[in-house]
Amino acid sequence: MGKDLRTFLRDLEKAGQLLQIKKPVDLDTEIGALNWEAIVNHKKALMGEKMEGYQGWKRVSGTTGRWENIAEALGTKFKDCVPSIAKRLRENRLQPCPVAKDGPCQGVVNIILKS
Repeated sequence: MGKDLRTFLRDLEKAGQLLQIKKPVDLDTEIGALNWEAIVNHKKALMGEKMEGYQGWKRVSGTTGRWENIAEALGTKFKDCVPSIAKRLRENRLQPCPVAKDGPCQGVVNIILKS
């Protein structure tokens, strides 16, 4: 699987499976409804290009909402998707992720956990 996220998103766009919102989106009041519309009603992934309050950030959701998208990410065909995942899991046992003692998001995590 040599794909990175940008390549995967370009492939989804070429396949007509990525809805893009270019207007600013409020994460508190709008993004939930937009996700619902994109994923449930259109069966497509959603990318927001401008998040209010987060200059320069983009947001993507629903990228694995269809087996066809997962197959695209794995570089396989739809019919071979599940066998491909099973083979990868057999060959590459999952390893525990290292835990960082500090980092840029630690403060946010602590605020969320204390709320």
